[in-house]
Amino acid sequence: MDFLLNISNNTNFQLPSKSVDYMASGKPIINISSIKNDLFNQFFKDYPLIINLIIPSIDKSDDVVKNWILFLENFKGELLEADKIENFIKPFKLEKISSIYLETLKDSNSE
Repeated sequence: MDFLLNISNNTNFQLPSKSVDYMASGKPIINISSIKNDLFNQFFKDYPLIINLIIPSIDKSDDVVKNWILFLENFKGELLEADKIENFIKPFKLEKISSIYLETLKDSNSE
C-alpha cells in the first residue's frame, strides 16, 4: 500500500492503539478528523509523512484540498528511513515501557 489511512475519533482524549504501528510502518499517513483538537494529529506532530484533513474545513479552504493532493502526489510509495522510524517508536517499545513499569514498582516499594 502507498498510504495508511486513519479516521480519527470524535473525541480529543482517545488515541487509537494502532497509532504506534502506523508510526513503525514509516509510510505516509492520511489522517481524517472531524475535530480540530485531534489527539492522533498531536501524537504525529513531528512525523514528516502525514497530512491531516479536518472535515469541517475542507469546503472552507482550497488550500486544504490542494495540500492533500500535493501530499498524495509527492509521497506516494514514500518510506521513512529505518533510523528515523526507530527514533519515533523508541518511547513505545517493550524495553522502554517495561523500564517505566519497573521504575514505578521500585518507587512504590521504597515508600
